[in-house]
Amino acid sequence: MFQALGGEVVQQAMAGFNTSVFAYGQTGAGKSYSMMGGKGDDRGLIPRICEGMFSAGTAASPGAGPVCKVEVSYLEIYMEQVKDLLNPSNTRKLRVREHATTGPYVEDLTQVLLLCCRTPQVPGAADACRSHAGVPAVRARLVP
Repeated sequence: MFQALGGEVVQQAMAGFNTSVFAYGQTGAGKSYSMMGGKGDDRGLIPRICEGMFSAGTAASPGAGPVCKVEVSYLEIYMEQVKDLLNPSNTRKLRVREHATTGPYVEDLTQVLLLCCRTPQVPGAADACRSHAGVPAVRARLVP
C-alpha cells in the first residue's frame, strides 16, 4: 500500500503541501492495521510515511542540523463524533471548520510538532481499533 500511495504523500509533503491520509470502511476491514500496522516489515502507512519524510529531510541537507518541520494531528471520526487521538482526555466537542485561506481544519485538535525525529511515536495509536482514523495534517517543509 505504501508503494501505491505513501510515496506520493511524502513527495507532496516535502514539496510544502499539506497532506492527509484517511482510512474509511466497514468495521473489521483492516483500516487500523493499514494505517498503523505492526512491527518491522508489517509497519503501516503512518510509520512509513513519517520515515519517508524524515529520510527525505535528512538527505536534503546532511549534517546541517534540523532540516524539516513536521506537525502532526491524529483523529477518529465515529458516528459523526470527532475524537482527538493524541489527547484522549480532550472531552470538548471537536468540530470541523473551514478557514477561508487554509481550508478545512478541526477546531481544538491537538497538533504535535516533531523536528527530525527518526522514529516518531504516536501516543495511543496502538490502543483500540480505530473506526475511521485519519492524519489530517501532516505538514513537512524544508528549513533553510
